Amino acid sequence: MPGRHKNNAVTTLLGRWRSAALLAAFALAAASGGPVFADWPETGVAPPWPRQDERPFDPLPPSPPGEAANKRENSAAAIFSRAVTLYREGLASQAVAAYDEVVRRFGDSPYPATREWVIKALFNKGEALAEQGRRAEAIAAYDEAERRFANDETLAIRQMLFGALLNKSTELASDPWAKIAVLDKLDRRFSRDSSPGIRAWVVDALSDKGMTLNQRGLFDEAIAVFDDIDRRFGKDDTPVIREQVVKAFINKGIALGAQGRHAEVVAVSNDIELRFGHDVRPAIREALARALVNKGVALAHQGRHGEAIAVYNDVERRFASTDAPAFREQVARARSYKRGIETGGKNRLPAKN
Repeated sequence: MPGRHKNNAVTTLLGRWRSAALLAAFALAAASGGPVFADWPETGVAPPWPRQDERPFDPLPPSPPGEAANKRENSAAAIFSRAVTLYREGLASQAVAAYDEVVRRFGDSPYPATREWVIKALFNKGEALAEQGRRAEAIAAYDEAERRFANDETLAIRQMLFGALLNKSTELASDPWAKIAVLDKLDRRFSRDSSPGIRAWVVDALSDKGMTLNQRGLFDEAIAVFDDIDRRFGKDDTPVIREQVVKAFINKGIALGAQGRHAEVVAVSNDIELRFGHDVRPAIREALARALVNKGVALAHQGRHGEAIAVYNDVERRFASTDAPAFREQVARARSYKRGIETGGKNRLPAKN
């Protein structure tokens, strides 16, 4: 699975999958010799892979004399490189044809390195088609990746397959039950994987499932998913997974608040502070600030206005000196809700995180 690889092969891919938590997972992979990826904005769920029109190309490595496998890999890489160039030049249909050529010519290759180019081509094909609004064809490309590589145990190919299936779930956003079915398949297929990166992506897929259920008003089902994340991953000290777990707590609290279960929101927020209150990482601290504000909202809904104001004051005391936008947002919420209480207004728990 490409991006900014340590080797010299052309490894540029598209990426519509958005999830900031995944970046740290890739850093873990890189530390053990795995792939390294570029940054991306945090938007909830989605891209470990930079867009193919945003990445520079590295020169192709020379093919060692007399080694058929390497010659074959370089040929696949060369066609892949041409496809990416076509896409960057705005020739998406021709790029798709070049990706098809990679699959047609090298799809039956027994060589692992060449097989990686094939699944990369299918992944990029799906992305290029999706960018053109050809969602059914994009899904078909992801399905072909699954058909060809479902039983491949090569880590790089498993990573690409995970990305293809998660992108498929994104294309199914208008059909939440079909989307959830794909996310459940990801959980079943990859839940026992020991790779830190893939474990983090499984948590991300589960979080996406929970948020999808939240959006459908299926709050109890969403809460069950968030509880499952804590049960399965709550003791994992890997930083990126720890961040995902605390976000699951936040989303659980939001689901509880949407049902008017304000006492349970307070309990969840207290649990977050107990378990994560001493963590100094910015993502955890921002989640804690958000949890405290939501706690204040829940207290106000119970008529415990003095306690709510004390919580808002605590948020301001602990986080007002931090310049990061995420912290400023939570401090602004605390101040706004405090003024609302003082002027006779009402606090409202947000409908989404």
